[in-house]
Amino acid sequence: MKKKYVKILLMAVVLFTAVAMSAQQGPTLYQFTADAESWVKGYGNGTVGWDDGTSTPASDGALTLDRTDPTNGTNNNANIRRGQGGVDSFIVLDADVYNYIKVRVFNQTEAVNIQVQGQSRPAGTTDTPVSFDAQNNNGVLIAKEPGGFQTAYLDISALTGEITRLDLLFKANSALTDPTGAKVFIDEIEFLTDVPASTYSEFIKNPSFDDAVGSYTFKGNTNQLGRELTFDFAKDGSKSFKSTFAKDQDAQFWYFNDYSKAYDAGVITDTKQAKVTMWVRSARTEPIGIIVRLKTTNAAGDNLQIAGFPSKFVNTSGTPNVWEELTFEIPLPFDHTDVATEVRNIEMWLGYDFDAENAALNGANGDVIYFDQMTAVIEDAPTAKVNSQQLEDVKMYPNPVENQLFFNAKETLNKVEIFNLLGKKVLSTTNTNSIDVSSLSKSVYLVKISSDKGTSTKKLVKN
Repeated sequence: MKKKYVKILLMAVVLFTAVAMSAQQGPTLYQFTADAESWVKGYGNGTVGWDDGTSTPASDGALTLDRTDPTNGTNNNANIRRGQGGVDSFIVLDADVYNYIKVRVFNQTEAVNIQVQGQSRPAGTTDTPVSFDAQNNNGVLIAKEPGGFQTAYLDISALTGEITRLDLLFKANSALTDPTGAKVFIDEIEFLTDVPASTYSEFIKNPSFDDAVGSYTFKGNTNQLGRELTFDFAKDGSKSFKSTFAKDQDAQFWYFNDYSKAYDAGVITDTKQAKVTMWVRSARTEPIGIIVRLKTTNAAGDNLQIAGFPSKFVNTSGTPNVWEELTFEIPLPFDHTDVATEVRNIEMWLGYDFDAENAALNGANGDVIYFDQMTAVIEDAPTAKVNSQQLEDVKMYPNPVENQLFFNAKETLNKVEIFNLLGKKVLSTTNTNSIDVSSLSKSVYLVKISSDKGTSTKKLVKN
């Protein structure tokens, strides 16, 4: 009987030890100096291998990924994997500790995007791992050679528990067009708790596109617009942001970064505007309309786009193959005396105007446009020029208003015009006694009241 108890005790110790070992943190640094260190192909017909450092580019050894699919030329992604099961069954990393994956990569392929997928389970358990959603979906961009090795930081901070299988996907925006023999060389993979600090220009993150890849993200439509970093041209530094039209433009297209700048109360007032500058280059011989649009929210995170996004459209000159600077001065059209409509966060969206009546301004299939050296400032808005002859004793009521707005003045009024705070006329009338404003959205407007002897401009709140 004693032997039986001893045997049971030994079995329990072995089982406990096995469970404890299965939950041990796996390697946190892979340098591939001698072999592939158990990284393999996860799926598809691509090939994962190892280079001893004698191939281009020279290194002390690198994991290689050939994305070529010999049976399906339309494949647009391939991956490397750690955590196959069986002899390769181990915890890749503790996602409660590690928030980023650093990847040092040299890219000869058309892949411009890295994503993270895999399986995980609750920490300290032996539960069956389940798949987690792709992290950085269409987010982190890498550039194609000749820039040498570049460092990408993949954000996995949203994951928890123990990751038991890790897939790094190298994806293209469209069908695979890799040249024969082109590869992705991965010199290093490391798990980190944090990443180096990024550079900022107000609400623009990595404005020169030269920060480590992954310390910013430009997201957006990837089916109709190619989106990548490139070494092709740079206004300053080594890289720029490249946008390629995959079809003739038939709508407004947008990119946006993943950075929203938070502001303290009272910083952005009714007298402030946002000014964005950027350098743009294209081979186009016709102008194209570039848009900067600001997504603004209040302190509670509520969108403030009651009367549309604050935006500015600027056309390029149409001079091909030269860098030109564009400036976008954007009013922030909200009542900043009210905490519910005070701008407290700003995120920038970059896009293209769509003009169905003047199609020459639209993007065309194959157009390539480069952006570099973006800056942003919050500044005092220019003081509007006022007519030296101001109308006096003009009454406008009720204010705030819901439906009908009335006027009373000593002078005979000729016209009443209502503008949104982007400067666009939204209503006008020559009936100078009143105007129906029920069709207007809830927002703040400017009302210009005119007579033969001058004008008066008043602020109107529409409920």
